Amino acid sequence: MKLAWALSVGVSLAGCGGKAAPPPAPPANTTPAAAPPAPAPVEPDVATKALAQLGAFADQMCACHDTTCADRVQNRMNAWATAMAEKADPKERNRRASEADMKQMNELGTRYGECMAKAMQAAP
Repeated sequence: MKLAWALSVGVSLAGCGGKAAPPPAPPANTTPAAAPPAPAPVEPDVATKALAQLGAFADQMCACHDTTCADRVQNRMNAWATAMAEKADPKERNRRASEADMKQMNELGTRYGECMAKAMQAAP
């Protein structure tokens, strides 16, 4: 029995090779990497802003049921268009709108005009 025990201890020690255990691996960086900064918001271009405003004016005109309301919306749109023209960048004044923008402007203008005609035909 003593012999079996000595043999098992000897085999165990022989398996270790008498070498020291390798040093532990350096700890992993537990600090999460900083996320990249969020991209700056993209400022819509002049045409996108103008189309959005024209859409808003068309919506307002389509909500009108009399000439007073239609005149009020028309006056607001005229004031907006005048302000846009006055503050327009000279480089932008001669820039052509894309075909898609022109199509959308035409659709908005048609809708605006149809709604204005309905409102103007209604009793004041």
